[in-house]
Amino acid sequence: MDPSPDIRFRALKLKAGTQMQSLLTIGRVVPFSGADPTFVQRGPWYALAPTEFATLTEGASNPDEDPTLARTVVAISIPDSLRQACRELAFREAHTFPDYPWSRGISMRSLEDAPPCVRDVFAYLRGFIDIRSCSRAVLLVDPCNQEGTTLEKRTGLRVGLHVDNFDPVPPSRRHEVSARVSINIGDGIRHFLVVPLTLNRMLDYVSFPYSESASFFASRLGTCFLTKHPDYPVFRLALPPGFGYLAPTQNCVHDGSTSGNMEPDVVLTFNAHLRVLAQSERLGVEV
Repeated sequence: MDPSPDIRFRALKLKAGTQMQSLLTIGRVVPFSGADPTFVQRGPWYALAPTEFATLTEGASNPDEDPTLARTVVAISIPDSLRQACRELAFREAHTFPDYPWSRGISMRSLEDAPPCVRDVFAYLRGFIDIRSCSRAVLLVDPCNQEGTTLEKRTGLRVGLHVDNFDPVPPSRRHEVSARVSINIGDGIRHFLVVPLTLNRMLDYVSFPYSESASFFASRLGTCFLTKHPDYPVFRLALPPGFGYLAPTQNCVHDGSTSGNMEPDVVLTFNAHLRVLAQSERLGVEV
């Protein structure tokens, strides 16, 4: 996925590191998992100085350098009319999933099966993004005020900072797999939390037994990195209603958060192979 030259980051903030989270210390609606090591961001969030902001959001001139945030996450937005239509649909028709009884949503097997308002969102996004091989499209309604938004399928417990594994391939091929698009359809602010390092770059920081065939490798590598480098910063991108992100969530440690947001969490997500269009290719649509 190519970085966009005109990314607009909103209220970007930083935390100084991560910490292992015990199930006993969480009093949220849905607790964090206690079966495996679970990591959450540590300490207070603080705003970046102008020089820090410039360093993080400007694309690196040398592609071999550590990825900057601009090379990891692309911020997007949709018109509020589209957001409102999807929000009304979610509250009107969302149902409980058999495998996820703690969430409600609308799952779409293909764009052809999607409701008209969701198809309109895709049509709008195609004005500035080349979207191919779309899959796992879902409009979700989740509880508000959650420190982490990702749940473990078997238990319903929150997993904390993690690496997605929809396409289980080794780190050397993670740049080839689908990326994640997530758009805040709700009325409150959502946050995207990310450690802007690819899995291959994490291997430069930790000694880890490499296996090309192990599908669980990505999550274990992320856990190993956070264990050995608890002071590596976590960045938080604020997503007001209608804003979202494109991110290689199968190639970086990340999570979502609605902490402090007392409105129901409504989000439209899907996976796809993506390319942000050059300005000359766009159909008059701004990111």
